[in-house]
Amino acid sequence: MISLSNEYMNALATQIIFISVFLGGFSATLLVTLLVADNERKMMKVLIVSSASAAILFIIATFAMTELVMFTTPGFPFKVDEGEMIRARTFGTLAHMGGILALMFTIGASGWLRSKRLGITTTTLGTIGLIAIIVLFS
Repeated sequence: MISLSNEYMNALATQIIFISVFLGGFSATLLVTLLVADNERKMMKVLIVSSASAAILFIIATFAMTELVMFTTPGFPFKVDEGEMIRARTFGTLAHMGGILALMFTIGASGWLRSKRLGITTTTLGTIGLIAIIVLFS
């Protein structure tokens, strides 16, 4: 794993927290909307699971990155082990990326609830969005 300065990790973790909170709220709102919809189709159940996964993963990312911010803030009152920082960074990053993937899947697959044509369109848009995210992160 690349060694980063505490200042940089602190700033990066703060940004990931903001993004995770926003997308987690969006995922939770989407989840509630799906739960109250009167639809028993299999695709609805798949969307509920993927939306719940996204919300949970974003919550995990928020707490892991909050821990990392605490560890890297000057004046933190306890001795911090390097392993604790790596654990928080790894869990936070993996949860954040997993949440993005789950949310992109939910958005991409949502059109299948209406029609095949709309399903193909939303799947195409979701795939393009996912590719753009992957290109940006690489």
